[in-house]
Amino acid sequence: TLKYVHPKNFEFLNSTIQPDSTVNDTLYFSLTQNNNSYYNNNITLKYHISDTIAMGYTTQAYAEVLSTSCIDNNLTNNQCTKDITVVASYDPNDISSVTERYYTSEMKSNNDSITYTIRFQNTGTDTAVNIRVLDTISSKLDMSTFEMLGASHPYSYTVKGTGIIEWKFLNIMLTDSTTNEAQSHGLISYRIKPKSSFALRDSIESTAYIYFDFNIPVATNTNVIYFEDQLVGNNIIVSKMKLNIYPNPTRDLLYIETSKSGKYQIIDITGKIVQNGTILSNIESIHTNELSNGIYIFKYSNDEGVIHKLFTKE
Repeated sequence: TLKYVHPKNFEFLNSTIQPDSTVNDTLYFSLTQNNNSYYNNNITLKYHISDTIAMGYTTQAYAEVLSTSCIDNNLTNNQCTKDITVVASYDPNDISSVTERYYTSEMKSNNDSITYTIRFQNTGTDTAVNIRVLDTISSKLDMSTFEMLGASHPYSYTVKGTGIIEWKFLNIMLTDSTTNEAQSHGLISYRIKPKSSFALRDSIESTAYIYFDFNIPVATNTNVIYFEDQLVGNNIIVSKMKLNIYPNPTRDLLYIETSKSGKYQIIDITGKIVQNGTILSNIESIHTNELSNGIYIFKYSNDEGVIHKLFTKE
């Protein structure tokens, strides 16, 4: 009998061998052995993944052999945990949040901000002279806490009413992706805090609109953040992992201070992973001298969760 716990937030559709029973997110397969001394088999499973799950989202699948009719000489290899990272093709114009999908009770008690990143790319056929970006700010966010973190090009911004921020990149001269793909990208990063009235089961939606010269606006995805503690089975999991990176901005070395070992990725504004590795001790340094100047995302993950930090290379 094989027990399989499918990844969180994945909707099971079907498999090449149908499960004998399903209990919540756990599937049970009774497999018939054709040879008592040796047996192998493959099961392919098909899932639907919600479009609210961002690229780079990491989750886990777990499989375990519960019983077998043959003699099992090695019981230590009867379990397997597999990390799964969501990948996909992507629209170069998007909005994302460092907190990914959830804002937890612990984050609220710490009065944590939500950091947003808006990316845009000129995929047209000529240089974009002027670019405007409009971002719709949810009524559940406190505009008085809005703070710019940086942008890829010189800009100005204004707050329009109570729910829209407009950025202007005048004379940006952003080249098109066919002429120079690496120079065709832009980025805005800011942070803002939810209002004190933001409560469990609430959600925050944000959509941005990018205007390239006189063209009709390009709408990004709608980023959704839910206020809830992530559930695994009947247990509430609240990550206690801590992460600090410094100096920021940095030049040649970036110091990583964390409460637990894990894996890291450095991601540029195009979404490309430009560096990765493993942090084994509480304080380590990594070389950044080969990175081009600009804004990067530092993604750190272990069995306690995933944390993102923004840093600038000068």
